[in-house]
Amino acid sequence: MHQGDTLIILPSAGIGDLLWRLPHIRAIARQEGAVTLLTRHRTKATEWLIHDPSVKNIIYAEQKELGRAFWEVLKGKFSKSWMLHKSFSYALIPFLARIPERVGLGFDKQASLLTTKNILPPLMKKQHMIHQLNALIELHGLSCAPEDRHPPLAKIAQQTIQKQFSSFPRPWICLGIGGSEFYKKWPIEHFIELGTQISTHHQGTIFLCGGPAEASEALQIQEGIQQKGGNAKTVTHLTIEQAFAFISKINLYIGNDTSLFNISASFEIPTLGLFGATPPLTYSKSIYALESPKKDLQGLEAMKEIKPPFVYKVLQQQKWIET
Repeated sequence: MHQGDTLIILPSAGIGDLLWRLPHIRAIARQEGAVTLLTRHRTKATEWLIHDPSVKNIIYAEQKELGRAFWEVLKGKFSKSWMLHKSFSYALIPFLARIPERVGLGFDKQASLLTTKNILPPLMKKQHMIHQLNALIELHGLSCAPEDRHPPLAKIAQQTIQKQFSSFPRPWICLGIGGSEFYKKWPIEHFIELGTQISTHHQGTIFLCGGPAEASEALQIQEGIQQKGGNAKTVTHLTIEQAFAFISKINLYIGNDTSLFNISASFEIPTLGLFGATPPLTYSKSIYALESPKKDLQGLEAMKEIKPPFVYKVLQQQKWIET
């Protein structure tokens, strides 16, 4: 282990992006000790990742806050930094703070800010970030373990979930209705049709899962399912750490490309993702990425073309629901 603390810089866009990098954070921490993470507010890292023993401190910094972040990094007296992102502006922070050892992907101008020559070849620039990070840590003699993908869980959150949900019959099927952009969301009427089909023909509990912003949509879907003779429960009230604990206990995820999708996949739970507006994610063997059958469509129109009977048929073929 090198002398001094390590800083990992991850200006990721959200929880899912940070989950992709969790195995690499842990691989670095195994070698160098618990790290300080510099990331963006949307990752909500202080609400869940702070429970991980590999992370001892979290600094939030948006693009406009890099000056303040520089002073915080300077005070930290770090001896090594890892830039697990392509950003040049964020890579300036450890460079200007004169952190002695600076590692990163090294694409384009970022290479001039690093102290290592072990950077990725330009031909890898268009590959998925996960492949890039795997290659980077291998270049530096590190490796990820399979269990590194599993997110940390707060004990009190697990107890809360047990208390609130243990009476509901299994299997627990989560319909992930949320989404950071409207064009990535499956239509409400599609969720109603699929939820009705599953709840009227199979045992278990359908949970309509999202954040507080999806509360009204969840109620609309619940009402639609009930009107057609089915049943479902809304789950839009959980804190971030409770959402992690809840998703860790479900049996199946079906729905949009959201943070809940990534949490489910990280726990290696069968995860059927609906991808019409964005490229499919396949970083985990537990993911089944269902794309729009009409490749010429984009956005919301592409999502609409993923029909509920098609999704239901895939669920049966994968034997994720009883036939």
